[in-house]
Amino acid sequence: MTVLEEGTLQPIPDAQILFSAPLIDHTGITNGLGQENLVLYYQDYYEVYIGIWGHVSACSTLFIDENTGSVQFVLPVGYFDDFKLDLGWIVNSSAISGRWELGKPNATNSGSAPAMDAEYDCGISAYITGNDVSQDPDYDDVDGGFTILVSPSMDLTGYTDPYVNFNRWFYCFYGAPPNDTMKILLSNGLNIAVVDMIGGEVNQPSWQFKGIRVSDYLAVSNSMQIRVRVSDYDPDVNITEAGFDRFFVSEGDVTGIADTEHDFAIYPNPFQEVIYIEGLMNEVDYVLYNALGSEIQRGILTQTESKILTNCLQTGVYMLQLNGEVHRVIKE
Repeated sequence: MTVLEEGTLQPIPDAQILFSAPLIDHTGITNGLGQENLVLYYQDYYEVYIGIWGHVSACSTLFIDENTGSVQFVLPVGYFDDFKLDLGWIVNSSAISGRWELGKPNATNSGSAPAMDAEYDCGISAYITGNDVSQDPDYDDVDGGFTILVSPSMDLTGYTDPYVNFNRWFYCFYGAPPNDTMKILLSNGLNIAVVDMIGGEVNQPSWQFKGIRVSDYLAVSNSMQIRVRVSDYDPDVNITEAGFDRFFVSEGDVTGIADTEHDFAIYPNPFQEVIYIEGLMNEVDYVLYNALGSEIQRGILTQTESKILTNCLQTGVYMLQLNGEVHRVIKE
């Protein structure tokens, strides 16, 4: 396979590659020609992820068999990370527990930690504090210090009006009067500024999308970084959890485009054979797309017939459109 840069069509070396099928994952790194050879042992639908810092990651679903030849991906220049791949963020911590971890979120029985990552991206991973499999909310939350997630460097001088965008999760409750914080900081190599902060008592957390205009806080430079800091210091200990996902830089404000509000519930998610839509007040059209954006199923939902049969679908990520709103759903 070959990975090229959009516009220049120059090869992209050192791009990470993941071909994921239900029974096996194949990984690789592109060489100086932007190429990598992968030996795939059986035909199947593969979730394909391509990423490197400084380019917008790609994800798609491909059917691979003995007739599949060379595959080419073209990545736009930019900054985007949905954390399916490890693109070089680092973690610094003094906390005795609850360090930032990259992986599929593991929910707690109190709802302090998310059960899944943020919507509208590929994969099912995010950065989560203390992402232990235990459902005990007090087992691996942030305690006894701070944990900081730091991005690789970004050159934003090519943007006219850059915004940094991300989804965050924060929970702080129980114990002493809740006084912990989650801070999003931006640096330009010379100065650093707090661009977003949430703290105090938060006991009904959710993924929240934020878009921050860089020039409102700092001069744009070629060495900018994001830092995500969460802390819980003794002796005022609480149950404190946080998440960070779907980071990207945009030209101008996209706030309001990424998130939509609705009065119905989509469950279960992830699903296996059936998707249920609860709370519909009227008849609605639905369209189901695969990760490539190709339509694979459409129909009409009503109050009395509000389920979508998916037994013919392969496992993977899908986009469900309901009356113009798009929601990410995952088949296991």
